[in-house]
Amino acid sequence: MAVLIPRLDLVISFVGAVSSSALALIFPPLVELITFSDRKLHLGMLLKDLVIAVFGFVGFLAGTYVTVEEIVYPEAESMLQDGQILGNLFNASVNMDQKLTTSSPLTSM
Repeated sequence: MAVLIPRLDLVISFVGAVSSSALALIFPPLVELITFSDRKLHLGMLLKDLVIAVFGFVGFLAGTYVTVEEIVYPEAESMLQDGQILGNLFNASVNMDQKLTTSSPLTSM
């Protein structure tokens, strides 16, 4: 199964972006509007539900876009992040070695 889906994290991210935003932020306000559609809707409830649904839709678009971009262009993004992380770690260790050798309290005596 791992051969069929080499980057399972991206699939989980994609499913989460699509389903969690829909289940948590888009469907509940729309269900509330449909449920109370036979009654007179208050402007506050209507605005609240629309703002929550739009916020969920924006989160859905952003999460889906980022995940699809990682699926389509996996090498460039991962190489850039890995290179930056390794470069930052190397520079930090070199800087720490220089500080330790130049400002050691034992060598300054």
